[in-house]
Amino acid sequence: MSLEEGYRIVEHIAAFSVFLPILLSIFKIKAFNNVLWALLEKLAANLKNKALVVYAAPAFHRQQHLYNHTANQTIIENSTFPEVKKLKNHKRWYFDKPGVEGVANPKFERLTGKPLLTQIKNLRNQEGEFISNDQTDNLVDLASSINQFADDQSKMSIDSSFNASQYVFYRNIIETNMEEYEISEMKDVKAYMEVATFITINKMDWLTF
Repeated sequence: MSLEEGYRIVEHIAAFSVFLPILLSIFKIKAFNNVLWALLEKLAANLKNKALVVYAAPAFHRQQHLYNHTANQTIIENSTFPEVKKLKNHKRWYFDKPGVEGVANPKFERLTGKPLLTQIKNLRNQEGEFISNDQTDNLVDLASSINQFADDQSKMSIDSSFNASQYVFYRNIIETNMEEYEISEMKDVKAYMEVATFITINKMDWLTF
């Protein structure tokens, strides 16, 4: 999910806290697309600790703040990035500040976590699960996880798998063209095109560090 899309789906509401007698600004991320929600959960499970799969949304709602943070390059520091795997079985994420601190709904479970950039740094330094530093291998693993989910999802009912079926359609075009130009052995190129296609269809952002 891109920050721009997160900005569109975040709903700003005013709520009076029972515990604090002040007016608070509270935001929420909601499951506006159940298929995409399930997709991200599956992707996070397949990739394990090889990648960080998160939702993204700004912790501000005024257009002027968006312009200011864009100009000052401070959008990350003023946004929330809850991990997909920690929101499993939840359909809402309520928050009132940047970072990873909020309440997951419907079970109303309070969750906290480290800032996004700290999570990325820790993931890169982690031993054991982060098996390979080879960029090609990591890219192929990501494409493989995407293909596994898309193949499974496209076999389900048409109403719940349109994006997956669309991705499989374009993936077949990629494979056909690579065979035609006799470059099928270029697995890194194929994996890159598959990931880029998947990200575009599902309106996500793909960041590498």
